[in-house]
Amino acid sequence: VAAHWVPKLRQEAEVVVLLTHQGRTAPMQTDKEADPEVQRGFEEEYALAGAVDGIDLIVAGHTDHGLQTPVRHPKTQTLIVETFGQGMHLGVLNLRYQAGEPLTVLSSDLVPVNADALPSDAAVLDLIETARSEHPALAAVVGALAGHAPRKYYRESVVGNLVADALRAYVKTDIGMITPGALRADLASGPVTVEQIRNVFPFLDRVSTVRLTGAVLKEVVRKGLRREYGLPQYSGLTLTAELEAPEGDRLISIKINNLPVIDTKEYTLATGSFTATGGEGYHLLTPHVVGTSEALVSEVLVAYFESKREVVAPSLGRQTLR
Repeated sequence: VAAHWVPKLRQEAEVVVLLTHQGRTAPMQTDKEADPEVQRGFEEEYALAGAVDGIDLIVAGHTDHGLQTPVRHPKTQTLIVETFGQGMHLGVLNLRYQAGEPLTVLSSDLVPVNADALPSDAAVLDLIETARSEHPALAAVVGALAGHAPRKYYRESVVGNLVADALRAYVKTDIGMITPGALRADLASGPVTVEQIRNVFPFLDRVSTVRLTGAVLKEVVRKGLRREYGLPQYSGLTLTAELEAPEGDRLISIKINNLPVIDTKEYTLATGSFTATGGEGYHLLTPHVVGTSEALVSEVLVAYFESKREVVAPSLGRQTLR
């Protein structure tokens, strides 16, 4: 598309800026700026900058690979900028334009956004307040969380363990599983409302039950250890893995309820319906789905808190990653 349109635009535009949304899914992790392991790269933007002449600036998105300084492609002189996404920073770029010359960077910065210190946008605030007034159930307190439950994208996470526990308890399966891309907010210690749970899981997934052999289960876990879409979180399952090993050799050991997995034995697994139907590449699961709930995952999480009243944030240690 860019190769087709950029030459046409250059005939009438002095500066060509591309807004891109490509590459790998951004890491769903609040502190991703401070965690180099989860930086997803900007290879697609760099390749685009080198393949299509005539682009002055690419403002990239989707991977949320924050660039503290703009990157210039040596072949085309195209500049690339990107923030960490999620409204965490405001990218500020000051440029000098001179006809016939590449753009000159005078200054650039990723300015942290402290939403609590800024006035609310009146129009957006009105939309939020209207939605809350029309749906008062969002404010209902359904329980409490003892301990903070943050997200991690490439590692085991507390909130991931909590959600996996809830799915497993709801369907009474051997294993609960949730992918980290589905978890869109941390859960803070204290009273928990329906709105907070919807913020953690804002999708319309239902809970699918999968029946699969130990051999297939191992392949599912091996796929997760590639971490293409982050590291899946489990309940009822513990594992040890060597992340630096070749992809097929990373899984060292796997247990269900502290017992070794038997290749020929059948196990049941609960997960979101998006994942169970092949989402994020989990096509291995699809032939083995035996049922899907009427209840949404978010409703299952609400019921989990209501039944317990106080949920203790699960400890880490289910996955030993070396």
